Amino acid sequence: MALLVLEGVSVSLGEPPREILRDIDLTIPSGTITLLLGTNGCGKSVLFRTMLGLTGGYRGEIRLKGTPLGRDASPLHRLAGVVFQNPDQQLFGATLREDLLIGLPRDTPLDQEILSSLGLSDLLERAPAELSGGQRRRLAIAGALMGQPELLFLDEPFIELDYPSIQNLLERLDTLRQGGSSVILASHECQDIWPLVDQLIVIAEGRLLYQGPPSGGAHLITPDQGLRPLPSEGVLS
Repeated sequence: MALLVLEGVSVSLGEPPREILRDIDLTIPSGTITLLLGTNGCGKSVLFRTMLGLTGGYRGEIRLKGTPLGRDASPLHRLAGVVFQNPDQQLFGATLREDLLIGLPRDTPLDQEILSSLGLSDLLERAPAELSGGQRRRLAIAGALMGQPELLFLDEPFIELDYPSIQNLLERLDTLRQGGSSVILASHECQDIWPLVDQLIVIAEGRLLYQGPPSGGAHLITPDQGLRPLPSEGVLS
């Protein structure tokens, strides 16, 4: 089943308007992990924000479970979690505990497995401003996961994370997928996530360059695209 569909989506920003995305057609199936790749400035973050209804308008159509969203993205917000490239854009609580409960009933029990896997269990009464960059990113990830999202957007989630944190996050994403949720992940680092990827999307200069199985687009992962090449065994798998 198609969870999210974009047809002919174009976005222009700035004054005078400059076209950032042009005629994007893509489909996000349920229960999949989609890796979104492209050079800096290609439009990845704008695509994320457009799907979330945060760019102020677009041309074309976005459908959620077959229903056009129009300019009201609230149905998507109710089932989605998001981690922005800069976690400070989404951390508003006075403490970690308060931040994790934003958007949830105050008596909601925090998922201790999520907290433990992200190394946050002993930090709940700390202020987000006291955390390191990596800890703030893990807090943003935990907040996105707490609502058990049906659709999870992750923009460069591996920045400032150590290897154990990356592995814990990958395990959590795999669990989400097995439960029927979908993940859309934009990253310059694709080696760790590659074995879990069901669908690869490559954006170049605001256009859709490739959408399909990872194996069919592996040849596009090159330094010319601002990406670290995959090891040979990753390309062949």
